[in-house]
Amino acid sequence: MKNLFSKHRAVDSWLFALVPPHALALFRIFFGMFLLILWLRRLPFLPYLFANGRILPPLLDEGIPSFLSPFPVPPSPEIACLLYIIFLSFLVFFILGFYTRTSAFVSFLFSLYYWFLAMRLVEATYDRLFIIFLFILSFSGAGMTLSWTMRHRHGSWWAWEPIVVFPQRLIAIQVTMTYLGSGWQKAWLPGWQTGEVIYYMLIGMRSTRFAHFIAALPLSFYFYEVMSGIVKLFEFILPFGLWSKSQRWFFLGGAIFHILVTCVIGMWWFLALIATYILFIDPEKVFMWFEKRFPTPAPLR
Repeated sequence: MKNLFSKHRAVDSWLFALVPPHALALFRIFFGMFLLILWLRRLPFLPYLFANGRILPPLLDEGIPSFLSPFPVPPSPEIACLLYIIFLSFLVFFILGFYTRTSAFVSFLFSLYYWFLAMRLVEATYDRLFIIFLFILSFSGAGMTLSWTMRHRHGSWWAWEPIVVFPQRLIAIQVTMTYLGSGWQKAWLPGWQTGEVIYYMLIGMRSTRFAHFIAALPLSFYFYEVMSGIVKLFEFILPFGLWSKSQRWFFLGGAIFHILVTCVIGMWWFLALIATYILFIDPEKVFMWFEKRFPTPAPLR
């Protein structure tokens, strides 16, 4: 019974301890900047994706309650542009830590709105993942340092207050399950049992010039089979390695993996997962690293 109680206390501490907010704040900044770049790149296609001149149907067209009927209906280009500017403004507020929870929640609602309109037909996987991140951050303490909030409250961007670690753990767990799901899927999909998928990625619609260069090399199909096996093995090991004592090597491996994917098939949007790696580090260690380089005022309560 005593051992069980000790384990319960350890789990409770791991999930709900008060910790320095620096890891989550740094993630907020990098993730927010990534989202801003992502949505700015979609700006030229706004009339086709999110206005009434678009080419994609909404997720909810028929059979919805009357009070929700305006929700999936695309607005005029002018209204769509106004909504988009408001959304981008809240992303900037989120990066700056200006009413962080509100900014994150409004950004979450806008992201959900755009996903219902069209995005679930395009690059749905990472869009849903980012929507989950924004929802979790909307009840987090990500704005408790390096933020306008702390500048307004205490006169310093560097001031900080302890936060509950739960949102940080929740995002890290979500990333773990994302990697595990991807690895598990590749374990049974027929194309991944040989090197077929790897080869067609190199010559597919998303492939880059670097990918075309590799595909043109006189490589045997055995090379692609080996690469397929390495990718599957890596995606199975990575989610466990991120939590291990050797996590820095897995951080490096994960970063190299996502950079190579970007160079080969142009899927740069998953580079955002590199920013999540800081959430796997003990918040106290992140704070100590930060404190050595950027001394901050004592914690404020």
